[in-house]
Amino acid sequence: MKIKNILYRHVDDLTPAEKQFYLKHQESGQNPLLNECDLFKTIHYSEDLFWNDEHDLKGNYQALSKKAYKEVIKR
Repeated sequence: MKIKNILYRHVDDLTPAEKQFYLKHQESGQNPLLNECDLFKTIHYSEDLFWNDEHDLKGNYQALSKKAYKEVIKR
């Protein structure tokens, strides 16, 4: 399985095999690092997310995708 198969997908929509691949990849710490957007629950490269410690995100979010970030700052 490859990262491109799970990128930008909703975590709940992953098959059991895809979810296992995602979790094992996260635990391994291999590059590229993957995380999920707290608002949309979609998988992204960590470097593409807006992080709370860098952007002082509104709400109870640690990481947001670009689309989610734009939506949150409009509120």
